Formats: sequence, structure tokens, C-alpha cells
Amino acid sequence: MRLSVPWGIFGYGNIGDEAMLKGFRHLVVGYPRKLDVQIASQNPGHATAVEPGFRYYKQNGISFRKWWAARRSRAQLIVGDTPIADRLGRWPLEELAHLAEDASRKKQPLAFLGTGTETLEHQVSEKLVRERLAPRVVHWSVRSERDKERLLRYGIEATRVNVAADLAWLLEPAEKEFAKTEFEKKGIRGRGPTIGVNLIDEPYSRREVPELSKRVAEVLDFLVKEHEARIVFFCNDVREAEGFDKAANQNVRIQMRHGEGTHAVENRYWSPAQMMSMIGVCDYTMSMRYHFCLFSAVQGVPFLAMQRSDKVQDLCTQIDWQNGVRLKDFAVPLVAKLFSEMQRNKSELTESLNQQTAKMREQAKLNVRALDVVCACAGG
Repeated sequence: MRLSVPWGIFGYGNIGDEAMLKGFRHLVVGYPRKLDVQIASQNPGHATAVEPGFRYYKQNGISFRKWWAARRSRAQLIVGDTPIADRLGRWPLEELAHLAEDASRKKQPLAFLGTGTETLEHQVSEKLVRERLAPRVVHWSVRSERDKERLLRYGIEATRVNVAADLAWLLEPAEKEFAKTEFEKKGIRGRGPTIGVNLIDEPYSRREVPELSKRVAEVLDFLVKEHEARIVFFCNDVREAEGFDKAANQNVRIQMRHGEGTHAVENRYWSPAQMMSMIGVCDYTMSMRYHFCLFSAVQGVPFLAMQRSDKVQDLCTQIDWQNGVRLKDFAVPLVAKLFSEMQRNKSELTESLNQQTAKMREQAKLNVRALDVVCACAGG
């Protein structure tokens, strides 16, 4: 069965996206029938280096590979990420609506596989999902029960939705040897705990808490002063644009009183396994990003989830994780309390994360339902 994945989020510098790509490959390899999958990408060469098991074509522009994928495919998939969202404006919903309409014109069934949702902020967005997507998508496998509940509110039939889990849960924990070498090069050592920090500076987070970067700086200063913590900044999205991880990390670092004693992992593409390895040698992590939190869980590293969005809250609910803080509540008193509790209960928290990861890995395999439906609809 020839399938195409026309939404080209892969190869764009986001390590969480690449983890989903590798999880999708795991699902395809284990599928009981042969699938020939061609995937749109922002950077096909980069995507090939990440996961060589698929063929890729450039999403934008005109190319033979793109034409060939469209002509030869019998069904289409939207794989991973959080496509049902409108915090960034008309993208990505408008683009997805065009892709769904194109699949419909070609009489190719379209399914969403391993995707997430956010609470839509605008009625026009709900109207788009209800009128332009819902009638043209044969099935949705989603990351959580809350994702399903949102889809039902947006007009998707319950029989077309099954709850699975994020594809990145299919990755195995990474060994720590790689990270030990990298950290040794940077001289990251000391008596206190190592805390990995991953931030993003985005307009809707600033609207909710304009002083968030100042609060984060105060929290990190507290951890350095009171716990002799070694702060290590990570970028889970390596794009250099203003607002992304590197800029957000730097903005906080310059506001810290003890910023000169912190460390920063090089802002370049790391494979998911390399990133997970570096997370794995941290004692704790703190992040605004969904997949950085997920990587921490897979590595058994207790984390403080900065709940900037529905998906981060959903992740905490899904794995029964209590150490999450809404951005408006993020401040020294609450974080100090949670961090002390994490220190006291670290072994129990690590065991809980290991158990939850095993459960979520099995649940992620339920994304196969989207493959079953789309192949059946394509006559395969």
C-alpha cells in the first residue's frame, strides 16, 4: 500500500518532531502488511539523516518526487504534532484544510495519526474543522482522552476517533555514555543537582504572563543559591529565530544574578537519542515543551512541567504526574515547594515514570488503528 504524508513538519529543526518520525517508523515496520510511505519535509536531507527508513520530498515548490508521491499514493496521513490549534493564527488549520480538500478531490482517504489538539480560541477555527476537515478525514488516532473530547466538540464523530498516545513513546530510553562525554567536555560537574532547562518565548505565553522570563530567572537563581544546582540550558527546537529556545534561554540567563555559573548545550540538531541521553544524566528537568517533558519521562528523570498549553497539561494528566505548574502560578514559593518534594521522593517518582512509560509505549501502538482504517478505505 502506497501512502503519502503531505504535511511537511519533519526536518525543520524540532527534535520532538523527529522523535515522532522515528516512532512512526517503528509503527510502520511492525505493521502486518508492506507500506510504501513517502513524506513531505522542510528539509529532505535532514529528515533522511534522522530516519533513513522513509523516502522524502520537498513540501514547498515543484519537484518530480512530490508529483510522483501524489500520483502513486492511494491514501494520505497527517502524522504527529498538534495540528488542531489556532494560537499561531490561520496556520496550520488553513493549510490542513487545503490538504484535506486536495485528498478528497483525488479520492484518496485521509487519516490523522498520533496527533494532538488544543482548545481553539476562535469560532472561525471551529467552523473550519467542522466544515472542511471533519467530513474529509476518515479516522483520527489521538494522544489522549482530552484530545478526543476536543475533537468531539469540534464536530468529529466519536466512531472516527481512537485514543492512543504520542508516537515518541515508542522510543526506547537512551544510554548515558554519549551524554557523559558531552558534559565532561563542558565541565558540568559539582556537588548539587544538575537541572536541565528548556524554555520557549512565544507571544501567547507573554500575553498570559508578561513577566515570565523574570520569574524563571528568579526561580533558577533560587535553585543555584539554595541547592547549589547546576543549570544546563537545552534547545529542543534548534531554529535561531527570535522567540525560539535559544533566544528564550538567553533572555532568562542574562536576567539571572548567577547566570555566569550556568551552562548551555550547543544549539545544533541532536538526534532524539542524543538529546534523551543528555536529559538522562540530569537529576531533574524543567521545560515548557511537550516532548522535552516526554523525553524526561522516558529517561526516568523527574521533571517540572511548565504548563504553557493544553498538550503539556494533558501529558501530566495522562501519566498521573503532579509536578506541573501553570505559567501564571510559576514563581519561587511554589517551585521551591515542588522541587523539595521531588528531591524527597525522587526514587518513587523515577519508578512511577518507568511504569507510566511502559504503559504509554503500549498505548502508542494503538495508533495502528488509523493505518487499518485508511488502508481499508483505500481498498487495500
